[in-house]
Amino acid sequence: MASPKPVRPDGLVQQWADLLELLLPGVAAVSTSAEDMARELPSDLVSPVNKELRQRGSSFQVPRRRVRTAAAPRPAGPHAPATHAVDLRLCG
Repeated sequence: MASPKPVRPDGLVQQWADLLELLLPGVAAVSTSAEDMARELPSDLVSPVNKELRQRGSSFQVPRRRVRTAAAPRPAGPHAPATHAVDLRLCG
């Protein structure tokens, strides 16, 4: 049995653009909106999908999301927020 062919990035961008256009208000009776579905778009595809939508003449654009890092550095020193404060008087 042949394995399915992987979707090329360009094909994936076109598929997302197709989907978002179909979900615009008044286009189809669907229980989700383009805005809702755009939240599911992988962040690395936001720019290429927006470009594809512009080239198609669509006014819809996927909003850019802020990327959070899991291990953001925390400030150190006397003015740093106390996340695990310990009362040293209790340590003997």
